[in-house]
Amino acid sequence: MAIAGIGDADITAIEGLEGKEIRIENLPRRAFPNVAAKSTHTAYKDFDLQWEISGKSGFYAPFAFNSA
Repeated sequence: MAIAGIGDADITAIEGLEGKEIRIENLPRRAFPNVAAKSTHTAYKDFDLQWEISGKSGFYAPFAFNSA
């Protein structure tokens, strides 16, 4: 994901048994399962804020963005 001039992130699923992604399912108020992941590169810069947080763990799930 990238937002020009502000930040970008590149994450990869963490492999579980047999190379399958690790999924966390049946969470309250979550329509989709979360996938355990690790960032290979994550950076953010906007006004006085600047973060470089590569190599951290997190989760992702499918989503769709529609503009009006």
